[in-house]
Amino acid sequence: MKTNRPTVPSQLDPDDPLWVIRGQAINAYAMLENALCFLFEPLVPGMHIPVAATIFHKFRNLRDATDVLGKLLMSKHGDKYKVFWKSFSNKIDNLMGKRNNIVHWHVGKDANHTDLHLVQPDRWLDIPGKTPLSTSDLLAFIDKCNWAITLCMRFSAILGPPEVLAFLGEEQWQPWRDIFQQEVAYPPPVGSLLFQTPTKLESRPPPSQELPLFEDGAGI
Repeated sequence: MKTNRPTVPSQLDPDDPLWVIRGQAINAYAMLENALCFLFEPLVPGMHIPVAATIFHKFRNLRDATDVLGKLLMSKHGDKYKVFWKSFSNKIDNLMGKRNNIVHWHVGKDANHTDLHLVQPDRWLDIPGKTPLSTSDLLAFIDKCNWAITLCMRFSAILGPPEVLAFLGEEQWQPWRDIFQQEVAYPPPVGSLLFQTPTKLESRPPPSQELPLFEDGAGI
């Protein structure tokens, strides 16, 4: 009887890109946590980033953080951003589940793959729907984290002091105001402000170029 139990060779290929990209995926999620933390500053009068970070990192997970942020949004802005935040929080929740697999699964192979994948530990083998994660899956995870980071940083600017947006040019921010008052889709439609060509392994940029950029070329 054929089994999908993973086999973990004694000598795994040390040059397989999965090793490096797994670390980059974990780092992308950490950057997303940081971007979400920035949203506390414009929602709580007088709160500065060091204070926000102290509170934020006491949350058990991002689900708790997005829940509190949603309540703060409702308290300060009513239903204005309710539709956006509900859909965005669902996307964050999906990333959180995938992040747990990336962190806790083992590097190895299973009966269906010859290259390295992340495979679930033996004690989870009977859980349905837990397919191994490939390098392409990790790159897709990084792309989605970067998409969410861009949204967080833009949303933080929209929620901040109006004079800042006036200085930057109010007219260029109207499309972002529209985005934050409707359900957000992922992957974003081609041609939208948030669209990015999906990253492939052969086009992977060096780590120093991985931060998502704004239109003016400035990173977060």
